Amino acid sequence: MIIQEDKKLKKKPKERIKKERLKGFAKTISSALNMALKLNEVKVKEIIRGVRSRIVFNPKDGDWAALIIIENGNIDVKGIDKSISKEILKRKYLLWWGYLEAKVEDFMDTEKSSFGWFLKMITFKAKLRGIPHVKLVQEIITSATAKPSK
Repeated sequence: MIIQEDKKLKKKPKERIKKERLKGFAKTISSALNMALKLNEVKVKEIIRGVRSRIVFNPKDGDWAALIIIENGNIDVKGIDKSISKEILKRKYLLWWGYLEAKVEDFMDTEKSSFGWFLKMITFKAKLRGIPHVKLVQEIITSATAKPSK
């Protein structure tokens, strides 16, 4: 009887593994990071070499947050659906080291200049935890505008 069950298990078709599609703000952040990587790969690899970090970008007015994982010289972005529960964004669930919460338009303003981050903090338009980790993502995105190093 046991042998027959093993044969049945071997005959089952393999399940397809679907790659998660990013939605909302997570897709925007992922495309910005990929563009920076394509335009100036040497500079980006230099920035993230030897760095381990987990950063959450949480737009106040969006349904999806982005978890950016930088590890072993790779950048991975995962989408987090906030409509299910806002509790999922807590540190004990996602184990993040950097956290930035602001409106979507504030995210786009702060990508342009480092002074923008400081200004948003003073006016309490953004909630920021783990400044060095969040600053790392800004450096990666702004490296796309810098001239590629050879």
